[in-house]
Amino acid sequence: MLTGFAALGLGLDGRRSEPGYVLLAAALFGASLYQRSTGGTLALLIGLSLWIGLSWRRRGERGPKPRTFQTVVFRTSIVIALASVTVLGAETLEEGFSQTTLDEKVAAYRDAPALIRDHAWFGIGRGAYWSVYSAYRTEPLVVSHTHPETLPIQLISEWGVPVGSMSLVALISWLFMRLRGGVRARDRVVLCGAVALVLQNLVDFSLEITGVALTFAALVASSRTQGRRRVVRAASHSRAAYATLVPVLAFAGLTRALAIGDLRADVSLFAERLSATPPESVDDELEKRIRAHPANALGWLVSARSKAYGPEPNLEGAIVDINKAIVLAPTFSLVHSLAGEVLWRARLRAQALLEFRTAWALTNQPSLILARLLDLELSPAELVGALPRSERTPLFPSLDAIVWAIPAARSVKGDAFAQTLLKEAFFDGASTRSLVRFAQLAVSLGEVEAGLDASELVVAQEDADSAALATVLQLARGVGQPEQALGWVDRRKPRDG
Repeated sequence: MLTGFAALGLGLDGRRSEPGYVLLAAALFGASLYQRSTGGTLALLIGLSLWIGLSWRRRGERGPKPRTFQTVVFRTSIVIALASVTVLGAETLEEGFSQTTLDEKVAAYRDAPALIRDHAWFGIGRGAYWSVYSAYRTEPLVVSHTHPETLPIQLISEWGVPVGSMSLVALISWLFMRLRGGVRARDRVVLCGAVALVLQNLVDFSLEITGVALTFAALVASSRTQGRRRVVRAASHSRAAYATLVPVLAFAGLTRALAIGDLRADVSLFAERLSATPPESVDDELEKRIRAHPANALGWLVSARSKAYGPEPNLEGAIVDINKAIVLAPTFSLVHSLAGEVLWRARLRAQALLEFRTAWALTNQPSLILARLLDLELSPAELVGALPRSERTPLFPSLDAIVWAIPAARSVKGDAFAQTLLKEAFFDGASTRSLVRFAQLAVSLGEVEAGLDASELVVAQEDADSAALATVLQLARGVGQPEQALGWVDRRKPRDG
């Protein structure tokens, strides 16, 4: 698409008769449409529309006009492009902008602010989106797993808010100033294609592709403003010395690199690769690396889900696929969550609970993991086995997880299930906040004794604040134990005065 705009600009330069460039542009635009890419088609239409609008606005300006043949061919290519989109592209556009895809992209955008907020100054680093984003994912399946698929979020998340924001402002300002100022007809077409690609990258990541990025940079850099006066500077000794010094240093560096041997080895290896016959059936190292990329875990994940929940479930095949996904993306909580579901359906319950526990530890949205657990036919003891362990006593679940799970279990499974889950709690090493919340839940479920035991521990905490103490004192009075509340007050007097 970008190369087509460049060819179109050369053909419409007006200073020379080059109908071949226009025909080349039409062929490149047709090839772009033949790819049936939703983003590429819309970028092409945006660029052509922008160019037509700017040309119409500046129709009265002085300067060379396009040749008649070029104008006719170009207008014909526009008609062909619009007709192709109307006839052939309607189904593609509908598929490319399905509601599911849009919802998944919006979900990925919704997760971005938390990631950016945690790495605001310096970003997560170039190319680190996959390894970091898995900890911020809130949706089970999204199409964005290696890139944010939007240029602003990508720049700000990878480079940080200061550098990313300045880069965006600089890019937008530069394009606006060039389009607003006087540029030649050739460069105007190229800039319209560049603007179209930038707009398309608000919902895609084609600029991450090396071939697209290099073409974009080369074409944008080659455009220049019309009307600049050429200043001829007088020759000076410093300019001549500088012009001589640069190639001398480059030649010396190249000679030294060849003499040391590292560059010579690279050149020899490159020549050997060019002359070698490629193997017919053996995968090369590049293909192996591509297959081992963490992004491929999503494919195995989808395959495992379809095998496990298809019309004819194949649990053994699903387990094989889920193991491949775990090897590729061991820090992706969704992989371990689905592994837990598949293993549970295969009646491998101990392994299933371990996978759920791993998924819970990797996610920042435990409610998603808890919802999956409650969809299964779990007993309270089995649900406790899937919860994260206490740091001080790994054999028991952490009280934070118990407190998190009880309200959800009560709404889905009922009070009896929640009461049984309540009795599995272990208080060793629990925080004051978790103890207060546990006491409130226990009293609401009718387990007054358990609530008072937790309240007793809150009173004994050295770091218990006044709000926590007031809460447990109110709970004790509410269950008809004013004497015990007064005893707690007397116990705290030597500490709190």
